[in-house]
Parts: sequence; C-alpha cells; structure tokens
Amino acid sequence: MLEFFSHAAKSEGHYTDGAPSISVGYWAEKIQGHGLVDVKTYDPDSFLQQVREHLEGHDEIGSEAGEFRDRQIALLTRIHELRGLDEDARAQLFDAHWAAEESCAALGGRRMTKVEGSTLRQERHEAARSALSALWSVDGIDDETFDALVEEHDYRELADVEVPRLTPAERREEILDDARRHADSEPEARMWLAEHEDEVGSDTWEWDLREYDPHFLFACYALDLTARLWNEHVERRGVNDTYVLVRKDRVQNRPAQPVIDVSVLDHGVPDASMVADALDARERTMAVPQAREELRVTVHELTELVREHGDESARARLDQAIDREMAASERALDHREILAYWAAVRSEREERALARPWSVPAHSGATRTTLLRRILDRLGLWQPPPVESVEQPPTRDAERAQD
Repeated sequence: MLEFFSHAAKSEGHYTDGAPSISVGYWAEKIQGHGLVDVKTYDPDSFLQQVREHLEGHDEIGSEAGEFRDRQIALLTRIHELRGLDEDARAQLFDAHWAAEESCAALGGRRMTKVEGSTLRQERHEAARSALSALWSVDGIDDETFDALVEEHDYRELADVEVPRLTPAERREEILDDARRHADSEPEARMWLAEHEDEVGSDTWEWDLREYDPHFLFACYALDLTARLWNEHVERRGVNDTYVLVRKDRVQNRPAQPVIDVSVLDHGVPDASMVADALDARERTMAVPQAREELRVTVHELTELVREHGDESARARLDQAIDREMAASERALDHREILAYWAAVRSEREERALARPWSVPAHSGATRTTLLRRILDRLGLWQPPPVESVEQPPTRDAERAQD
C-alpha cells in the first residue's frame, strides 16, 4: 500500500514554502466517490476571496477602473496647473462635481409625482453637467499647449467623464467590509451574494464556498510524509531487512513490515491464553523468508510453547502449519521423524513430571536432541554449535610429577 501512496496523484514539485505538491482533489474524489465522507466544509475565507476576485474584475470598481481614474486625476492635475488654479480652487471644483453627482443619484430613492420628478431630475442633471464641465474646463490654455496635452495624456478618452469620489479600491474595500459581516455561515453568505448581484454578478449560486477540511489535508500530508520516510528507509536498509521484530514490547530493528511480535516468550509463566499469540507470531515469522532464516530459535520456542500449553485444537493447528511448511520445503522430510521427535519431547516431559527416579525414560534428552538434529539437517537448517576450548583437568600422572 505504501508503494501505491508513493506514486498515486503525486508530483515531484514543491510549493514555495517547501510543502510537497499533493493532488488532494484526487484523494477527495476517491473518498467522496464512494460516499464515505464529505471532505469539504464552508470556509469564510473562500467566500471573501471569491468576492474580492469578482470585484477586481468589475467594470466600474475593478482594477482597470482604478487605473482609469488615476489617469484622469493626473490629467486634471495638469489641466488645473496650466490654468493656474491653486489647491483650494481645485478642491472646490471636485467637491461641486461630486455633490452634483450624488444629488442626482439620490433621486432614485425618493417618491414624487411624475411631473415633479421629471423637473427635479432635469435640474439636477443640468447642475451635474455644469459641474463636470467646470471641472474639465481648459479655458486659458492655448492651442499648442492643449495639443501637447492631448497627445501626452490621451485627453479625448479621459476628459469630460465623471470622476468618482471614492477610488475603486476604496469602494471594493467597503463592499468587502460588508461581506465580512455576513461571512459567519454559508446560508448568510449566500443571501448576501443574492442581494449584491450588481457588484458580484448573478451566477453566484455556482460558487463553491467550501474548502478541504484541515483534518483531511493533514491526512494527505501525513500519507505523503509516511511514504517518503518509508522510501528513504528502504534505500538505507537494503532489500533484506523485511520485518519488524518486537521483543519485550519494544521494536528490536528498524521499522518495516510485517510486524512480528514475540513478546509472549518474555512472560515468566505462559498460560493457555498466550497460545493464540504464539501461533500467530510463529505463522508471521514463517511467512517471511528472512525472519524464518534468522529466528530459528524463536520459532522453536514458540512451537514448544504451543505444544506444552496449547489445547488439542491449538496443537492440531500447529501440526497443520508444520505440514504445510514441510510440503513447501525444497528438501524431502519423512513426517514420521517429526512425530518421533515430538513423541520424545512429550515422553521426556511426562517422565520429568512424574519424577520417578527408578523409571527409565522411553526417550532420553540425548535421543530427543538427536532426532531434532536429524530433522534440521534434512531441512538444511542444522548448524553445529561452536566448539569451545575447554581446559582439561590434569591427569593423575601429571599430579604425581608435580608432587
């Protein structure tokens, strides 16, 4: 499975902060496709980000509108300088223009008769046009200077066009502040979007206001980290380190798979409840070639534990496992030799338990050892014990010579 996670939906790229590039959408599709869990939740930041992006593309308050206004202000500043207007005069022209525009806009919210409304609307529009003309007036500028002004500032595109009081960026920020007050929940955010179609458009029902759940993202990055650490471990350890040995409830070698827990051998007095654990540990060990080769003594100890403390069912399961192992072995082995070995073991234990000094055991310890050696030799597993040099006691002749 780790090999699958090492390659599925994975790229070798990394983000600028060093985080690995993980296709979380791939895993989300796998999970949600089976109806297991929804890995996305409403995210206020996603809501505000999408509002911000749509406002920046708006014709009247977007980024391009901001650039257009900046060019207008630069042109008006040059015109007013050429006309010799001071700061106060310039400010009065701008204030008059903005007051007239706001007065016209205010008519939309007032209730009045048709005749009254038409007259008032006409008056205010005329006042707005007059204020706009005064703002953009080029009186006192000679033709040559005006021609240069037109060429330098694109006068014909920018002039005689309303200049909003607030910059587009300020207007966008006002709208965003209002959106923030309605970002606590998805229903409230959806309602706000429906009420602000002029600013964000009418297709906001298609917006996905959710983001991946932090716990799901954490799991994705945890899987990526696990796979990377595993691959690094494989490169360091070589191809033969293929199992984890647990003894005394501690991992005895570097992490790998599968886990072989033989802590059951560390208990002082094994009982029947430990037999199942012993059988499981033995089967796990025999299933891994390297473990089977390196843990021969451990396998023998587990086998002894099952033989001594297991019930008839456990011993039958053990015999079946041994039969399968013998059948899979490349070397032939007479099954009767195995039965003879265990018969010797059982007989020796029975004699030891009866503790009758006058009886002669049917199979001595030497006989059992010989049988075991013969079985191991047939399997190619026999390794003679190292020969240690033992100092021989002095002979009687040597003692006389010393005397």
